[in-house]
Amino acid sequence: MIHLALTHNDLILLAKTINNIAETYFIFGELKNAIFANTQLKWLCEITGLHKYKMYAFLNLAKCCKKLGRLTDSQIFFKKTLQYCWYYKENDLELDLYEELGLIHYNLGNLEKAKKYHDRCLANELESDGSISKQLGIKNIEKLLKESYFPLKIYEESFFERFPLLPFDFIRSTST
Repeated sequence: MIHLALTHNDLILLAKTINNIAETYFIFGELKNAIFANTQLKWLCEITGLHKYKMYAFLNLAKCCKKLGRLTDSQIFFKKTLQYCWYYKENDLELDLYEELGLIHYNLGNLEKAKKYHDRCLANELESDGSISKQLGIKNIEKLLKESYFPLKIYEESFFERFPLLPFDFIRSTST
């Protein structure tokens, strides 16, 4: 799929493929490779301007950190994901994040916050548009979008050939 994405100059397909590979690594317990793939996805999204897929990289990194017992790091990545959820109005994911944050707080021993997030998820209670934290989160994302590194909109073969996207080599098609 990566070769197909690069051949057809489809950066969205490339981002989705890397995300799927990262999720597969996570499912099979290959956390080191999952973290590497998600880091590459995050970087790809920054240089191409595909910031919505960066949200999924943060989500996957949060899950990896949680699995490794790095709860504070996991919490940070879940909160970054939450800011993207607010910006892109991903309501279902926002509710899932409240449940994840509740579990993190529970494991950290902060039972009041854990209950707050858990109850919010069960009640399908989204952050109100007027909330200060939501407004600040959205402003943070807007600022990041304006300061994009160098949005790469087309596939430049020489650039990607030197970029180690994933921990395996591309299989080049030799058929004509």
